[in-house]
Amino acid sequence: MIPNRFPHAQIPDLVATHHDWIVRTRARILAAAPPSPPVLEIPPSIELPLTGEVWTIRSEPPVQRPTSPKPTTVKPPPGTQLRLFTPSPVVIIHHHPDDVDAGIRALHTWLRDRADHLLPPLLGQVAVDTGLNPKRVVIRSQRTRWASCSARGTVTLNFRLLLLPPDLLRHLFIHELAHLKQMNHSSRFWALVARFDPEWRGHRAELRAFERDLPAWARFG
Repeated sequence: MIPNRFPHAQIPDLVATHHDWIVRTRARILAAAPPSPPVLEIPPSIELPLTGEVWTIRSEPPVQRPTSPKPTTVKPPPGTQLRLFTPSPVVIIHHHPDDVDAGIRALHTWLRDRADHLLPPLLGQVAVDTGLNPKRVVIRSQRTRWASCSARGTVTLNFRLLLLPPDLLRHLFIHELAHLKQMNHSSRFWALVARFDPEWRGHRAELRAFERDLPAWARFG
């Protein structure tokens, strides 16, 4: 704010004199400011690398009357629980147009159902390959991790694993199954991981990069 009695004619010279300081200070302030929250939008399509599917996402108003207690549902067309490659399958999300959160929650519900069908058998195959067999497999929606393994032998998988490329998905399965023998991240643990995934270091770095690049709709919830 410029004081009322300050000569306005001197302002251009004053700004020019302190130009470098102004630029540095502005850059410092912008760098310290918290990043803008990502825009939450329903994606136009979703690719599932595990199956090679590309699903077109279509939003429609709820088929129920506004007074319905459940205005948000997911209605896949008949047969879409199968591996469809052509024509492109469609997921229809019914939700109020001004409630993007509800639409994304419905999309997550559909993805979790797909994960229930697809992920446990694949983990089972990796378990056979490694000889590391969990007692139970659970699909959930963890906010901070891809998967976990309990001391009781339960492997919990995040439904968002469906978005991973197959090589990273297998790496993560091996990581969690190795915890059945080593409930830590000791040298013995990593040696066990390396036995079944010799490129685990590169896969681990790729997984971290993939997590950073997840779109807002996938992080939601």
